[in-house]
Amino acid sequence: MNIPTLDDYNLAIQQKLEGLKIIGDNNIIKDVPAYYGNPESEFKIKEVPAIVFYNSEMVVDTSRWTNDRLITDIEKDEENNLDSILELNHPEPFNIIYFFRYYFKYQEDGNIILAHILNRFPRVSYLEINNEKYDIFYEGQADPMVGYKNFGEQSERREFVKQVQYKLEALLEVDNLGVRKKVAKEVPRLNVFKRGDM
Repeated sequence: MNIPTLDDYNLAIQQKLEGLKIIGDNNIIKDVPAYYGNPESEFKIKEVPAIVFYNSEMVVDTSRWTNDRLITDIEKDEENNLDSILELNHPEPFNIIYFFRYYFKYQEDGNIILAHILNRFPRVSYLEINNEKYDIFYEGQADPMVGYKNFGEQSERREFVKQVQYKLEALLEVDNLGVRKKVAKEVPRLNVFKRGDM
Protein backbone atom coordinates (compact mmCIF):
# COMPACT_ATOMS: atom_id res chain seq x y z
CA MET A 1 0.00 0.00 0.00
CA ASN A 2 1.51 3.32 -1.07
CA ILE A 3 0.33 5.96 1.37
CA PRO A 4 -0.49 9.24 -0.42
CA THR A 5 1.11 12.51 0.57
CA LEU A 6 -0.77 15.76 0.98
CA ASP A 7 0.44 16.71 -2.51
CA ASP A 8 -1.09 13.48 -3.90
CA TYR A 9 -4.49 14.37 -2.42
CA ASN A 10 -4.24 17.93 -3.76
CA LEU A 11 -3.31 16.73 -7.24
CA ALA A 12 -6.20 14.23 -7.28
CA ILE A 13 -8.65 17.01 -6.32
CA GLN A 14 -7.23 19.35 -8.96
CA GLN A 15 -7.53 16.70 -11.68
CA LYS A 16 -11.17 16.06 -10.77
CA LEU A 17 -11.99 19.79 -10.81
CA GLU A 18 -10.34 20.46 -14.18
CA GLY A 19 -12.08 20.17 -17.52
CA LEU A 20 -14.88 22.73 -17.23
CA LYS A 21 -15.39 25.11 -20.15
CA ILE A 22 -17.65 28.18 -20.08
CA ILE A 23 -18.80 30.43 -22.89
CA GLY A 24 -17.36 33.79 -21.95
CA ASP A 25 -17.60 37.32 -23.32
CA ASN A 26 -17.91 37.56 -27.12
CA ASN A 27 -18.93 33.86 -27.20
CA ILE A 28 -15.32 32.76 -26.60
CA ILE A 29 -15.06 29.35 -24.92
CA LYS A 30 -12.85 29.57 -21.84
CA ASP A 31 -11.30 26.86 -19.70
CA VAL A 32 -12.05 27.26 -16.01
CA PRO A 33 -8.71 26.56 -14.32
CA ALA A 34 -8.49 24.82 -10.95
CA TYR A 35 -5.65 25.87 -8.66
CA TYR A 36 -4.44 24.84 -5.23
CA GLY A 37 -4.17 27.99 -3.12
CA ASN A 38 -1.81 28.28 -0.19
CA PRO A 39 -4.06 28.89 2.84
CA GLU A 40 -1.27 30.88 4.52
CA SER A 41 -1.42 33.67 1.99
CA GLU A 42 -4.20 35.61 0.34
CA PHE A 43 -4.68 34.34 -3.17
CA LYS A 44 -5.27 36.73 -5.98
CA ILE A 45 -7.16 35.62 -9.04
CA LYS A 46 -6.02 37.36 -12.19
CA GLU A 47 -8.83 36.16 -14.40
CA VAL A 48 -12.34 34.87 -13.81
CA PRO A 49 -13.91 32.33 -13.94
CA ALA A 50 -11.62 30.16 -11.81
CA ILE A 51 -11.70 27.56 -9.02
CA VAL A 52 -9.26 27.72 -6.10
CA PHE A 53 -9.20 24.98 -3.47
CA TYR A 54 -7.23 24.80 -0.25
CA ASN A 55 -7.19 22.85 2.99
CA SER A 56 -8.03 24.85 6.06
CA GLU A 57 -7.71 22.23 8.79
CA MET A 58 -6.36 18.76 9.50
CA VAL A 59 -7.37 16.74 12.55
CA VAL A 60 -6.54 13.19 13.57
CA ASP A 61 -9.65 11.01 13.28
CA THR A 62 -9.53 8.89 16.43
CA SER A 63 -12.61 6.92 15.33
CA ARG A 64 -10.50 5.35 12.55
CA TRP A 65 -7.38 4.61 14.62
CA THR A 66 -6.07 1.08 14.42
CA ASN A 67 -3.16 -0.86 15.87
CA ASP A 68 -2.87 -3.01 12.77
CA ARG A 69 0.52 -3.33 11.14
CA LEU A 70 1.08 -3.22 7.40
CA ILE A 71 3.19 -5.99 5.88
CA THR A 72 5.02 -4.89 2.78
CA ASP A 73 8.25 -5.39 0.85
CA ILE A 74 8.19 -9.19 0.97
CA GLU A 75 11.56 -10.75 0.17
CA LYS A 76 12.14 -14.32 -0.95
CA ASP A 77 15.30 -16.40 -0.87
CA GLU A 78 16.99 -18.14 -3.81
CA GLU A 79 14.56 -21.08 -3.50
CA ASN A 80 11.59 -18.68 -3.71
CA ASN A 81 10.68 -19.23 -0.06
CA LEU A 82 9.54 -16.36 2.12
CA ASP A 83 12.65 -14.85 3.73
CA SER A 84 11.71 -11.51 5.31
CA ILE A 85 8.99 -8.90 5.47
CA LEU A 86 8.89 -5.19 6.28
CA GLU A 87 6.38 -4.42 9.01
CA LEU A 88 5.08 -0.83 9.17
CA ASN A 89 2.82 1.05 11.54
CA HIS A 90 -0.60 1.72 10.09
CA PRO A 91 -0.78 5.26 8.63
CA GLU A 92 -2.55 7.90 10.70
CA PRO A 93 -6.18 8.68 9.79
CA PHE A 94 -6.83 12.38 9.28
CA ASN A 95 -9.87 14.42 8.36
CA ILE A 96 -8.80 17.23 6.05
CA ILE A 97 -11.22 20.12 5.56
CA TYR A 98 -11.10 21.57 2.04
CA PHE A 99 -12.74 24.70 0.71
CA PHE A 100 -13.45 24.93 -3.01
CA ARG A 101 -13.72 28.65 -3.76
CA TYR A 102 -15.04 29.68 -7.16
CA TYR A 103 -14.78 33.08 -8.78
CA PHE A 104 -17.06 34.26 -11.56
CA LYS A 105 -18.25 37.33 -13.38
CA TYR A 106 -21.87 36.36 -14.09
CA GLN A 107 -24.35 34.57 -11.82
CA GLU A 108 -25.10 32.00 -14.53
CA ASP A 109 -21.39 31.12 -14.68
CA GLY A 110 -21.41 30.67 -10.89
CA ASN A 111 -24.29 28.22 -11.20
CA ILE A 112 -22.45 26.28 -13.92
CA ILE A 113 -19.26 26.10 -11.81
CA LEU A 114 -21.18 24.97 -8.72
CA ALA A 115 -22.96 22.28 -10.76
CA HIS A 116 -19.57 21.14 -12.09
CA ILE A 117 -18.11 20.89 -8.56
CA LEU A 118 -21.15 19.00 -7.25
CA ASN A 119 -21.04 16.69 -10.29
CA ARG A 120 -17.37 15.85 -9.72
CA PHE A 121 -17.79 15.70 -5.94
CA PRO A 122 -21.35 14.62 -5.05
CA ARG A 123 -22.44 14.57 -1.39
CA VAL A 124 -20.50 11.36 -0.86
CA SER A 125 -17.64 10.78 -3.26
CA TYR A 126 -14.09 9.47 -3.26
CA LEU A 127 -10.63 10.27 -4.51
CA GLU A 128 -8.78 7.41 -6.16
CA ILE A 129 -5.02 7.43 -5.59
CA ASN A 130 -2.72 4.45 -6.26
CA ASN A 131 -5.80 2.20 -6.72
CA GLU A 132 -7.06 3.08 -3.23
CA LYS A 133 -10.25 5.06 -2.57
CA TYR A 134 -10.50 7.85 0.02
CA ASP A 135 -13.94 9.17 0.99
CA ILE A 136 -14.71 12.85 0.57
CA PHE A 137 -17.97 14.34 1.87
CA TYR A 138 -19.85 17.53 1.01
CA GLU A 139 -20.28 19.59 4.18
CA GLY A 140 -21.95 22.79 3.02
CA GLN A 141 -21.78 26.13 1.29
CA ALA A 142 -20.63 29.45 2.70
CA ASP A 143 -19.93 33.02 1.79
CA PRO A 144 -16.14 33.34 2.00
CA MET A 145 -16.30 37.09 2.53
CA VAL A 146 -18.24 36.95 5.80
CA GLY A 147 -15.97 38.23 8.55
CA TYR A 148 -13.26 39.47 6.18
CA LYS A 149 -13.29 43.18 5.58
CA ASN A 150 -10.44 43.26 3.05
CA PHE A 151 -9.80 39.61 2.24
CA GLY A 152 -8.17 38.84 -1.11
CA GLU A 153 -7.80 41.20 -4.01
CA GLN A 154 -10.19 44.10 -4.08
CA SER A 155 -10.81 45.20 -7.61
CA GLU A 156 -13.04 47.48 -9.59
CA ARG A 157 -13.99 44.70 -11.99
CA ARG A 158 -17.22 42.76 -11.72
CA GLU A 159 -16.46 39.62 -9.70
CA PHE A 160 -18.32 37.24 -7.39
CA VAL A 161 -16.95 34.54 -5.14
CA LYS A 162 -18.58 31.62 -3.34
CA GLN A 163 -17.29 28.44 -1.76
CA VAL A 164 -18.25 24.92 -0.78
CA GLN A 165 -16.72 22.84 2.00
CA TYR A 166 -15.68 19.17 1.91
CA LYS A 167 -14.19 16.73 4.41
CA LEU A 168 -11.63 14.21 3.11
CA GLU A 169 -10.98 11.05 5.13
CA ALA A 170 -7.29 10.66 4.42
CA LEU A 171 -4.41 8.49 5.58
CA LEU A 172 -0.98 10.04 6.06
CA GLU A 173 2.35 8.62 7.12
CA VAL A 174 3.49 10.56 10.13
CA ASP A 175 6.51 8.56 11.26
CA ASN A 176 6.98 5.16 9.72
CA LEU A 177 10.48 3.77 9.81
CA GLY A 178 9.35 0.14 9.75
CA VAL A 179 10.98 -3.02 11.06
CA ARG A 180 12.37 -5.80 8.83
CA LYS A 181 11.63 -9.23 10.27
CA LYS A 182 13.11 -12.56 9.26
CA VAL A 183 10.58 -15.31 8.67
CA ALA A 184 11.21 -18.62 10.46
CA LYS A 185 12.34 -21.32 8.00
CA GLU A 186 11.02 -24.23 10.02
CA VAL A 187 8.12 -24.58 12.37
CA PRO A 188 9.49 -25.00 15.89
CA ARG A 189 9.12 -28.54 17.26
CA LEU A 190 7.06 -28.99 20.34
CA ASN A 191 7.98 -31.68 22.83
CA VAL A 192 4.88 -33.74 23.26
CA PHE A 193 4.78 -36.24 26.08
CA LYS A 194 2.28 -39.01 26.34
CA ARG A 195 0.88 -40.13 29.65
CA GLY A 196 3.23 -42.66 31.15
CA ASP A 197 6.39 -41.43 29.33
CA MET A 198 7.84 -40.06 32.57
